[in-house]
Order: sequence, then C-alpha cells, then structure tokens
Amino acid sequence: MTINELQHFERQLRSQPIVALRLRHKRDMFAAEAAVKHYIYGEPYPVPKWAGTRTAQQVKVAYDQLSKQKG
Repeated sequence: MTINELQHFERQLRSQPIVALRLRHKRDMFAAEAAVKHYIYGEPYPVPKWAGTRTAQQVKVAYDQLSKQKG
C-alpha cells in the first residue's frame, strides 16, 4: 500500500462510529490512538497493556471490517 492509501485507510478507520467514539472519550483516547497507529502503520503500543484493552479490540474489529470491504 502506498502512503496515500494508508492515510486514506486511516481516515476511514477513524471515521468508523465506534473508533470515533473511543478517540473522543477522555479515558480511552490514548489507547484508541495507539491502536489506530498499530493497525495502520504497525507501530508498537507505547503502553503494552493497551493492546489487550476493550478499546484496542474495538479498533481491531473496525479495522477488520474495513479490510474485508476493501477486498
């Protein structure tokens, strides 16, 4: 994937309702941001335990749904 395609996919992921909600939530926003960067760019979580949170799981579900739609 090109950088432009990755950035477009990132915008799509961020606009998914559950992801957008987690990104706006005061308690979950940092874990959600880390999860988006992890799934789009492969970046490691800055706090490893965030990978096992419900927030990260919700971002993964949205990511998987978008990936499936993309084909």
